[in-house]
Amino acid sequence: MLRSIFFVGILLFIGNSAVAQNAQTLFTIGNTPVSVSEFEYIYKKNNGANATFSEASLREYMDLYAAFKMKVQRAKDVQLDTISALNRELEGYRKQLSRNYLTDREIMANLSKEAYNRMKQDISIRHIFIKIPKTATIADTLVAYQKIQKAYQELKTGKSFSITAKSFSEDASTKDSGGEIGYITGLQLPGFYELETAAYNTKAGQYSTPIRSKIGYHIVYVDNARPARGKMEVAHILVRVNDKAKEEAEAQKKVNRLYRELQSGSKFDDLAKLESEDEQTATKGGYIGRFGIGEYESTFEEAAFGIPTNDNYSRPFRTSVGWHIVKRISLDGIDTYENLKGQLQNRIRRDNRFALAQTALVNDIKEESNFKITDNVLADYIKQLDKSFTTYQWKMPLVDNRKPLFSFGKNIYTVGDFNKYLKGASGMRVKYGREQSLEQTAKVLLNIYVEQEALKYEESRLEDKYPDFKALMREYREGILLFEITKQEVWDKASQDSTGLQQFYNNNKSNYQWGERAEAVIYTLNTNDEKTIKKFKKYAKKKSPQKVVKKFNKVRDIVTFETGSFEKGKNKMVDATLWKNGMISSVWEETEGKKVVKIEKVIPPTIKPLNEARGYVIADYQDYLEKNWIKDLQNSYPLKVDEAIFNSLVK
Repeated sequence: MLRSIFFVGILLFIGNSAVAQNAQTLFTIGNTPVSVSEFEYIYKKNNGANATFSEASLREYMDLYAAFKMKVQRAKDVQLDTISALNRELEGYRKQLSRNYLTDREIMANLSKEAYNRMKQDISIRHIFIKIPKTATIADTLVAYQKIQKAYQELKTGKSFSITAKSFSEDASTKDSGGEIGYITGLQLPGFYELETAAYNTKAGQYSTPIRSKIGYHIVYVDNARPARGKMEVAHILVRVNDKAKEEAEAQKKVNRLYRELQSGSKFDDLAKLESEDEQTATKGGYIGRFGIGEYESTFEEAAFGIPTNDNYSRPFRTSVGWHIVKRISLDGIDTYENLKGQLQNRIRRDNRFALAQTALVNDIKEESNFKITDNVLADYIKQLDKSFTTYQWKMPLVDNRKPLFSFGKNIYTVGDFNKYLKGASGMRVKYGREQSLEQTAKVLLNIYVEQEALKYEESRLEDKYPDFKALMREYREGILLFEITKQEVWDKASQDSTGLQQFYNNNKSNYQWGERAEAVIYTLNTNDEKTIKKFKKYAKKKSPQKVVKKFNKVRDIVTFETGSFEKGKNKMVDATLWKNGMISSVWEETEGKKVVKIEKVIPPTIKPLNEARGYVIADYQDYLEKNWIKDLQNSYPLKVDEAIFNSLVK
């Protein structure tokens, strides 16, 4: 916990180093150079609005940063950077940072920007859908694939999409309408990223190639595209209809009457409470809340979004449940990307697009690293597998573990590496083995293993690809070294060097004094009887607290007390009492009862013994050790400043 808190402070101090703008050296400590770009960025980062670039502030900050660099260099010189425990700790930080860095920089940033850009446009789509059951076999999948391909070929002959959808589509809810889904927008179809992508990558009046989703195959047709409507806040008045001619006429008559009343000045909220037949919203003045596209029937949506201004309302219109009049309360456009970024990323993490994007990243890594797989070695390995492979009893086959199976750049992974992975993946071997052949199971697990190793390979190259990541890791490395060397040179010495601490105390005793103190008793009285209080004060002035309690608590507990030694300024009631032995205060009305203070003894200022001042002495001893340590560091690593370059920074 201490190291974590320390790192927060260190990282706030040293900041994130920018990509080096030039290699000019501003100063050196010993033989260690610090570049202009490093210092300038850190200075601006940590001073913020106070980064005035005045000579005084630059000089002050340079001295601080030079002292930091000296401590880190001392840690390296005593070889703290070779301690395996510290390197393991650093590797732990790196692993956590690199995985987050990969997902945030190479996956999440692209996905969130893509989703935001899509949310700025609504796309009206149709689709032809061929279902693939959850328990589908390879043969079932092939049949579905052949069906979607047949539909695709008919479209290519010029047959209309609507007619083809009615003939082929297995989506019962859209088939009869020619596959019509309606308008969608970015992130509106969780789990159907492929469908959304096909919609946004297809021009109006055209259809996509067949695509695969988690439930089957689709061909997507784009009817139209328009600027996003955003979200509207509305209220409504509903008159229900059960599709009987008489009810229809009566409902229409009623809604027209309500519309006329609104036009005559009646308040929408009042009419909704009295007349609306939507039980869930009527009591709230018809308030529905905010909604976006695709949430209600298109008739309702079109009527609502057709209202031009806030506080205006629509003409009566019919939906499947009856007649409505809708009032527009507010209309929210698409917020800025920066304001929506966090919300978008939370939604993306729960969507299948994240996994698909990670797969795309892996494919990019393979391409960049010239990924190769030795097919004949894989085939030979699979031949060695038997039925036990998909059980927990499987034993690694006796094969040549040295044979190369695949590679990323210069990193070669052997059959032995894959064997070890498979041995530790018994749960997945059993899981996939229930549904697939030995060969398919082995290939699926190889793909998973390759994906894991691809991400590790990419993580290993982050310092080379991204200078800012390299700088971040340098900061963590130096932070760990600074923590350890400071612990050795200052913190541990101050708390563990009893001889040095005693000597420091002896030389500085006058700094650790008690001020004037009073030994006092604070009584609490549980009574409002003035006579009793008067008797108590007279008795307490001459007697001990124990005798006071014994006398006044015979029938019930009237008096309790606490004793203590109080310095001036530490207790308002003690301070307000005359500091003279035996003095009794007036009665204080406190929340927990009436209070009376008695001064037992006044103690003049005295020097605190070490055991009473230990915390303060250790803190001062740390400062003393730190100052002496800095002097030693300055002698060991002299600061040399290029004054011409320094002066060029002054504004």
